[in-house]
Amino acid sequence: MIIVDTALKKRHEANNPVKVALVGAGYIGRGITLQIEKYLPGMRVVAISNRTISQAARSYTDAGIESFNTVDTVNQLEDSIANGQYAISENALLLCEADGNVRNQNFRDVLGRGQGLNIWLFILHAQRTR
Repeated sequence: MIIVDTALKKRHEANNPVKVALVGAGYIGRGITLQIEKYLPGMRVVAISNRTISQAARSYTDAGIESFNTVDTVNQLEDSIANGQYAISENALLLCEADGNVRNQNFRDVLGRGQGLNIWLFILHAQRTR
């Protein structure tokens, strides 16, 4: 864990956090947002998508973040992230289509890289049982 902590500390000091996008803003999504935003310097939840937009907004407000953009296009999302702003959307595909998404790479490679958006995408989905 020391290697990861050291890498995250360096990214925090360089103002180049690992950017995380979440699909799903239920109980676990809100908890992940809170954990990252409050207790993990060097990481940042840059975008949250949820089919109910108010739940995506709630994830940020529960973490003490009051300012975020509602985005409907990939360009709006990318602009929001590039400008250091948070974004919410009802369209999960936007998060998947944003330029700079990290695909098929391991955690160490992302932490060591300092270029691009470096977005980690987490998809949170739980089946309801009856």
